Amino acid sequence: SLKLHGGVQIDQVDGPAARAGLQKGDIILRVGDTDITSAKQFDEVTAHLDSSKMTAILVRRGDNTQFVPLRPRAGGK
Repeated sequence: SLKLHGGVQIDQVDGPAARAGLQKGDIILRVGDTDITSAKQFDEVTAHLDSSKMTAILVRRGDNTQFVPLRPRAGGK
C-alpha cells in the first residue's frame, strides 16, 4: 500500500538509531549508497559501516521520506 520497492521496517530501535530519531515502524530504504532490499542485506551492509563516520540513512515514515545522519556503534548496527 506504500508503493515501496524494497526497504526494511524497524521493529525495535535503540542505541545510535534511537538517538538519531529513528522510530519503530520507520522503513529504511537506503544505507549510504546502497538500496536496501531485505533484512539480511541490511544486516550485511550495517555490519561493515565505519563507526568513526556518519552514514546517511534514507527513511520513510508515513508519507515523508528523509535522510537521517547516523553514526553506527563500533561493530556495526
